[in-house]
Amino acid sequence: EAADDEFIKTKGVQLMLNGSPYYANGFNAYWLMYFASDPSQRNKVSSTFQEATNHGQNIARTWAFSDGGYKPLQYSPGSYNEEMFQGLDFVLAEARKYGMKVILSLVNNYENFGGKKQYVEWARSQGQSINSEDDFFTNSLMKKKRMYSTVSEDIVQ
Repeated sequence: EAADDEFIKTKGVQLMLNGSPYYANGFNAYWLMYFASDPSQRNKVSSTFQEATNHGQNIARTWAFSDGGYKPLQYSPGSYNEEMFQGLDFVLAEARKYGMKVILSLVNNYENFGGKKQYVEWARSQGQSINSEDDFFTNSLMKKKRMYSTVSEDIVQ
């Protein structure tokens, strides 16, 4: 199966998968990567996907970020926690095993698990003049493939 065939696309307002209409029925579980980063907790991730599949669900939304703070995926810009990446890899492998699609959220609008606030703090520590957390969306340091763009690309690869 070609890698491109695994992605959901759109045709007008219709979601499509492999040329056929796709109807998403799923759940949100921010904690999947966090739990999967601890091998003794991975059974919770597996059972979540199994239960979802048993109830006809076919897609999950989860966080693929944790910036700074406790058990981060990213300690600082470009500095990653391999245990968390292994947890994310496990989540994606389990999703595939159960035929689930995954929506990966790459940053939080709120400060939980870092979010845009953490990126703003990192930019300020690099000398950027930032007035508000909403500058996350417009600041050149974050827009020019240096902070948020870099971590997003690293996760996707």
